[in-house]
Amino acid sequence: MTYWLGLVFLPFFFVSLFLLIFYGVIAHYHHILARLRPTEAPPPPLQEVPFVTVQLAICNEGDLVNQTIQSLMELSYPKDRWEAQLCDDSTDPHTSAICARAAKHYQRLGFSIFHLQRSQREGFKAGNLNAATPHAKGEIFVILDADFILQSNFLEKNIPFFEQDPKLGAIQTYWTHRNKDASPLTKAQESSYDYHLRIEQQGRSRWGRWMHLNGSACLVRRQALEEVGGWKTYIEDVYLSYQIQLNDWRIRFSDTSTAQALLPTTIESIRSQQKRWHRGSGLAARDLLGKIALSKASFLNKLEAFGHLLGTSAYIGITGLLLFSWPVMTWLHANPRWNWIQWLSPLCFYFLSSGTGSATAFAQRHNHRSFLENQHHMLWLSLYQSGLAPLATYNVLLGLMGYPLRTWTPSNIRPQSKGISYERAFEWLLLCCGIMAIYRGIQWGMLGFLLPLVPIFGGLVWFMAYPYLHQRAKSVGLIA
Repeated sequence: MTYWLGLVFLPFFFVSLFLLIFYGVIAHYHHILARLRPTEAPPPPLQEVPFVTVQLAICNEGDLVNQTIQSLMELSYPKDRWEAQLCDDSTDPHTSAICARAAKHYQRLGFSIFHLQRSQREGFKAGNLNAATPHAKGEIFVILDADFILQSNFLEKNIPFFEQDPKLGAIQTYWTHRNKDASPLTKAQESSYDYHLRIEQQGRSRWGRWMHLNGSACLVRRQALEEVGGWKTYIEDVYLSYQIQLNDWRIRFSDTSTAQALLPTTIESIRSQQKRWHRGSGLAARDLLGKIALSKASFLNKLEAFGHLLGTSAYIGITGLLLFSWPVMTWLHANPRWNWIQWLSPLCFYFLSSGTGSATAFAQRHNHRSFLENQHHMLWLSLYQSGLAPLATYNVLLGLMGYPLRTWTPSNIRPQSKGISYERAFEWLLLCCGIMAIYRGIQWGMLGFLLPLVPIFGGLVWFMAYPYLHQRAKSVGLIA
């Protein structure tokens, strides 16, 4: 029985190890690029003043949208050279009323701001933006989500890049977060964004590699957008990024003027957000990898695109360790001559961790925090990433198989759950597998398996128990 157990589960176990190594190589590669990246010249002075359309995508965020609209009115760009579209897809009448009042108020003050609604809410955010685009006059679009606040010099600092490079199709700007220190969850997310924006995105941009937009606080040239037929449904930012780059346009990263956003503060809102992102990532990889492989792009750009679109492999690898370690341990216990296999598990896991950890630490040097504070943030990040792995794996695999999300919920709206979902059941299955694997690892003295399993299991327990722990901490007055 144990012989057949090994034949069944060992291949999946080795695939999990390979995925950890694959993303570990990517993480170390990006860390090297970040350390060696060339110094970037500041943007040239603004010579011409192209007309700009700011598209604010709104869906039931009535508690956020007023502050965002107010920040737009404080832009220092010439008032007669930009307009704002409040692309309102809300089902909440309160949000729509706020948008309508704001548009009328600022129109009386001389601003070109328009409240747009559509009769058929199809195509999610992409459909919302596509419906507004024919009514826009801008040569450049600025795409914003409802929680983003721009610095007043945002347009002056970024528009000159389009003048400097006629083949520049889009710009992704740097994000900061107003509530980054609100809780362990926000600290973990902030560290994750530091790694993504400071290491991955900035490194790709400065070395001239292909990169992607992050969906908000980005600028898109109208010509590039129209050449590829507008925004595509689901993870619209990734689709547009690769489509315009396949069409010989370039994308760059800019941190000359930043945007402030809000991070999700509850596990439920994070689940909703991450489900959309990872299901969309799987769908994008399914649709785009073949086109990219057959394109005339350089080998390095293809490698970068594959690394990004398959970047969730780390989550699949972490989930695989938790799921398959127990049956593999059982097989190794019955076949002790193969016991050396257990040491592959910590080698691969900590190779990945050293890549992402060292790169994140390098990215955090601009935060002016002490060494201990940065280590504190790194602890929450490691728990967060381990806990997120099952949800990410479940949705990426469904996306790769072509299953789209049926509904879309804004990240700040708590979805109404009916019973236990399949992904929650998957988390409980992994929790049981982790308990058995750790128990057998202690019983049989398999330290090689325990070294990665204990932190992964700890992250999953923390993620699943966080709502209860957070509520208990509030009830006893530990947090506000």
